[in-house]
Amino acid sequence: MKLIVSIKKYCFLILVLLLPAFASAQNASASATIDTNHVLIGDHIKYNYKASFPIKAQVTLPFIADTLCSKVEVISRSKLDTLLSADKKLITYSQTINIASFDSGSFVVPPMIFDFTMPGDTTKLSVNTLPITIYINTVAVDTTKAIKDIKAIYHEPITLREILIWGSIILGGLLLIGLAIFIIRKIRRKEKIINLQFKPKVPAHEKALLELEKLRNEKLWQGGKIKEFHSLLTDILRVYIEERFETIAMEMTTYDIMFSLKVKISEKEELKRLEHILTRADMVKFAKYNPLPDEHDTSLKNAVVFVENTKQVKATEEKVEAIHESEPSEEPKTE
Repeated sequence: MKLIVSIKKYCFLILVLLLPAFASAQNASASATIDTNHVLIGDHIKYNYKASFPIKAQVTLPFIADTLCSKVEVISRSKLDTLLSADKKLITYSQTINIASFDSGSFVVPPMIFDFTMPGDTTKLSVNTLPITIYINTVAVDTTKAIKDIKAIYHEPITLREILIWGSIILGGLLLIGLAIFIIRKIRRKEKIINLQFKPKVPAHEKALLELEKLRNEKLWQGGKIKEFHSLLTDILRVYIEERFETIAMEMTTYDIMFSLKVKISEKEELKRLEHILTRADMVKFAKYNPLPDEHDTSLKNAVVFVENTKQVKATEEKVEAIHESEPSEEPKTE
């Protein structure tokens, strides 16, 4: 009698321990459907499956190979979709698989098995779909009728698109032939194939002087646009310095410009002239300094003088000047 009571206690204990697993298994479910189960050979069938599990479950989805079963091939599959329930307690996995068979007969798509476990429990649970039977039919042939000949090839009319494509190919071929003939003639005549004429580059000092003259004619400081006048003036000089002395003057401060030009300009007077222009402009732009009327004109004139005195002289001109300087001056003859 005591043995029976002990067995009942153990059974009850096991039942209590397995109750959470049973509850989780009841929450899990799986189902599968197809859009049709009667098709012709080669026709596609949409196989849809859904599987729902508790949100904390560790789910192992079944591996889907190239076939679901013998004679039933997987053509394509959609991306696996997941969806949370409204109370966020369940998660549902779903997917659509396109299948087809190229043999006639009836075939059974086997169940899909989904294994899962719950946190803190090593018990392996599973749910599965039901098997589905599909029927693959052949095309009905009326054997009472005579066999017909194979139809001849149907010639479609030429479209405008085809005309344009072939016309472009022919025209391109003619152009290539003409180009080849042109190049061969040029080579035989020892002429240049391409005669490029490059526009000579305008020297930096010429551009700067033109811009300074343009600034003078605009009469900005006379119209009260003092800050704009000095900004344009320094920009012209910075561009000239960049091109003439190959330094990034547009991105440098006044101090940096003067420091970099000390090794490139030997005339200290020109360095002082430039420093006065840039310093005055900095005071106008950043310290709200209001120069006297003659100071505006002085900055513009000094800018012109600086460009003229530091411009790059062509090598031929320098050579001629050097020759003239080296020739002895003739003394006047006395009678």
